Amino acid sequence: MARTSVVCEEALVGGALITQLEQLGWNPAFALVLSVAFCTRDQGSVGLGPLFTIGFGYFATRSFQKDRSPKRAVGAHFLANAVPMTISILA
Repeated sequence: MARTSVVCEEALVGGALITQLEQLGWNPAFALVLSVAFCTRDQGSVGLGPLFTIGFGYFATRSFQKDRSPKRAVGAHFLANAVPMTISILA
């Protein structure tokens, strides 16, 4: 289930949102800001969570803008979810 969620999120943000905004003629920098805002709004929490989410959203969006493939963002997103979950299970 978590893998499906990660792929769907990156496909929606990278594949759909960024591609559509670029097709509408948006400046890539504005598309980046909007994408990061959506990521932060969707997954931001309290404490330091929003800072990590902003950083990850920037990485994932720029990665997609650069190579037009969500592979790197999906892998990073999976690790960002799996590592803390694994640590919490083992602790």
